[in-house]
Amino acid sequence: MYDFGYSYEEVDTKGIMTNILGGEWVAEDVSYIENWLRAEYRFSSKFKGLLTLMTSSAYGDVRTGHDQMRTSYGMIPTLYYSPFKNIDIRFYLAYIGRYYDYSNYAIEKLDASNYNKNEVRVGFIAPLLLL
Repeated sequence: MYDFGYSYEEVDTKGIMTNILGGEWVAEDVSYIENWLRAEYRFSSKFKGLLTLMTSSAYGDVRTGHDQMRTSYGMIPTLYYSPFKNIDIRFYLAYIGRYYDYSNYAIEKLDASNYNKNEVRVGFIAPLLLL
């Protein structure tokens, strides 16, 4: 599955460009482009794998024209385990890795710095049967 997202915002409602600029004022005339790629594979009746890859770019018309200020890259490999045939409950283990890459302008003029954000999640998913 592939998902593409484009967002042009006269006022930065996402807040990403506003934060890059220091948050003193709300950024204007910004755009965001996102790409998501997701693939699932069933190893057996009890195990399923899911891999999500993504990029997200932020562009701003701030002193430099409409330049790219930040790109983030991410991946989320997930393993699901369904131990029961008749009960819809799934246990999962997921790694979420993100890398944030700022433009030279953002690094030199706005004191931004590239960084990584990583986490591991363990949990379960079960439907709420209300009706």
